This record gives sequence, structure tokens and C-alpha cells, in this order.
Amino acid sequence: MRHLVRAGIVVAGIVAGACSLLLDDDGFTGGSDAPPDAAPEAAPAIDAGIDSGSDVAVDAPSFALGCDAPELIAAWTFDEGSGTTAADCTGHLFAAQLKSDAGWAAGRDGGGGALALDGLSFAEIDNAAALRFPGPLTVMAWVQVRSLAANGRILASSAPNAGDPGVELTFEKGPRPGDNRTNYLSVLSYDGQNGVSADTSAILPGTWRHVAAVHDGSRLTIYLDGVVEDVVDAGTRRVADEPFYIGRRTDSLCCFFIGYIDDARVYRRALPPEEIAALAKLR
Repeated sequence: MRHLVRAGIVVAGIVAGACSLLLDDDGFTGGSDAPPDAAPEAAPAIDAGIDSGSDVAVDAPSFALGCDAPELIAAWTFDEGSGTTAADCTGHLFAAQLKSDAGWAAGRDGGGGALALDGLSFAEIDNAAALRFPGPLTVMAWVQVRSLAANGRILASSAPNAGDPGVELTFEKGPRPGDNRTNYLSVLSYDGQNGVSADTSAILPGTWRHVAAVHDGSRLTIYLDGVVEDVVDAGTRRVADEPFYIGRRTDSLCCFFIGYIDDARVYRRALPPEEIAALAKLR
């Protein structure tokens, strides 16, 4: 995705190569959440050079949104466009290895890159054991569903059918029990015995949508395009002893996503609504 820096302030997207994260005793520490000092107004725009997208400026937020965002543990921009590895721009070495002919597509603004999955392909994350941290969690991605024929995992670190706890961000074709809702996005938190889900309203295929899920230690919240769609009581989040996948479930060759995924992120904190809204508006 294209990222534009104006007058020294990041106004859109992830800036690759600008990561300044340091590792603390837990293994992760985000960079400063303070924006850089503003340059004079006459300073020209600087193209951060990640990919071509719409040149839409937004008000500079008071928190970091790029690869140096606090407690951003892993982030994949999928801007490589070729090869079989998607880098983790945070520098934490959680590269995504593309499997089973996973490919590339144009990013959500028509430029840059996105991960293209066909219902058989997926990506597996290196060093996944280090992503099995307890406590608050936020996961998010831009997604474009290309088929409504089957359920598909977007980000998955659990195996509920095998009794393993964890979290899954997923597309569900439905119908959902209770209201027969179809074609919606969902986040499932499973404790090893019981699961709860927070769900969005119905979505259309072929359109880019930003989905984010937050587990704050007691509640599970799902956002669609930066707006809260559902909140449920979830209890303490438990950690799965499973791989971490993009585009499929962890316990079997099942539930493959069909479509495109861009700018997927994992945070080791519960992002507040204003940060999620800002991320959903980035261009």
C-alpha cells in the first residue's frame, strides 16, 4: 500500500524500513507513539515509496500507525509482489511463508500488493511460538472476499475442533444461528472448552473492508471499517499451542479463505476505538 509522508508526519500507511522497534525482556517493545517534529509548511511531500495508491491526506494522529506502533508485534504489508515470502515490517522476524501457490494481487488502493488466496493456498508464519502471548490482543486486516461459497479463516491461531484455545478472524457464509445472518466477518475466541464470537453485518464480495478484533481481557469486540459492530463477554484469553496461519485454520487443511488480504497486523494490546478508526481510514 502507498504511504505518504508530508512535512515529516506520516499521514498514511505503514512505512517499510522505518521500523525502530526494540526488544524488551518480553521480546517486544513498540517504538515511540509520538509523531516526529513537523517540518516547515513549505516542505514538499515525500513519497515513502511503498506502493501506488490514492494521495489522500488525513489529520496527523497523536499515536503511531506505522511499523513502529507501540506493541505492534507483527505486520505484513504484502507489497513484495513476487516470491514466496512476505516480510514482517516490524523487524520481529515473523515472516509469512506462502504455501500451495499462494500469490499476489494489487493492494486495496489498486497499487502495491496484497496476498491472493484461491481456496487451497495459505501463508504460514515463521517463529509462531513467539506469537503465543497471553493478555490483550488486537488482530486486523484489509480483506476482499472473492467467493461466498465457503467459510474462510483470515488470521488463525487456534484449533477449536481439536480442543485447543486461541483466536480466529474469519469469513462466515452462514446462516448464523439465531438470526440466519449470512456472509459476515467474525472473530472467535476459544478457551479449550467453549467459544464465543463477535460478528459483523453482512458484507458483499469484491469490495475491500477493514476488519479488526480486540480482546481486552474480558470482552471481545469486532470492528468493520473502523466502527464497532459487536461486543461480547469473552473471559480471559487462553493461548493456543498451534501454528499461526493466514488464510486457513490451524488444525487441518480446512476453511481456506478465497480472496485478497492486505496489511494484516497483530498487536499485543487492546487498541482503543480511535486508533482502529484511524487505521481503517488510512489510504
